[in-house]
Amino acid sequence: MTITELFDIWINYKKIEVKKPTISTYVRKFDAYIMPSLGCLTLEELTISCISSFIYELMDTLSSKTVIDIKTILQSILAFAYKQNFIDRKIEIPAPPHIRKNIETFSNTEQSRLIEYIQSNINSRYFLVLLGLGTGMRIGELCALKYKDIKEICYIRYTVQRIKNLETDSPKTMLYVGSPKSSLSLRPVPLNTYILDSFRGVFDTKLDNCYILTGTTECSEPRHLEKIYEKLLYECCIKYKKFHTLRHTFATNALIAGMDIKTLAEIMGITVKVLISTYIHTNIEQKIESMEKLKMA
Repeated sequence: MTITELFDIWINYKKIEVKKPTISTYVRKFDAYIMPSLGCLTLEELTISCISSFIYELMDTLSSKTVIDIKTILQSILAFAYKQNFIDRKIEIPAPPHIRKNIETFSNTEQSRLIEYIQSNINSRYFLVLLGLGTGMRIGELCALKYKDIKEICYIRYTVQRIKNLETDSPKTMLYVGSPKSSLSLRPVPLNTYILDSFRGVFDTKLDNCYILTGTTECSEPRHLEKIYEKLLYECCIKYKKFHTLRHTFATNALIAGMDIKTLAEIMGITVKVLISTYIHTNIEQKIESMEKLKMA
């Protein structure tokens, strides 16, 4: 049995356990990375040595997170093979080092410029960018919001993403609207007065059942909102940063404002552990302010 044949059996089992977007991710990463290097090997030919070489070759071109994701998929496939008695030994893949990247946030000046421009040119699409900055919602969650979802509390129930289409004789990708991968992401997000006042500027009762991004009952994908966001940064003369930077910036602002870690984690739809390891960071302005507070003898 080859690794590709094993993957085909494994993925059919996984379809029972996980959602369609996750299956799509598994297939995409296997096809792109694992199959070209290991797919033709039989289980007898697969050794720790060739797996280690494969992992460290990936580290030359991919981020540590992507490499870890690929390693996790391969480890799960091999654990399945052992459980099904396809192999007679457990194979533990060495974990690649995880190098944490510097997390970008928008400076206070950039935030002020962005908010001022949005308020002066308010529309439903710009409002979603403001909502991302003010709540830390993910881009897929913002794209899935309908007008009726926003009251004093916004309830996150869905996410939108473009995934690999696993059906034959169909387009290569498809737009998927469904519940988030994690149950933590199904959450209420309280909205402050500023956000609610901005929402009233774009709300129309006739659009209650429409998506905010499109103004229709047809949803659109995250790339649509990304393009709007890119144009917005350009208009504000702000250097491009990924859309996810809005989420990092919200986390930073919330901590500065004194929000406790548990509350912040629940609002963002993640665990406290993930919040601490990923989102708790300081920008240069905070570092300067903190150093100025130090009293020298």
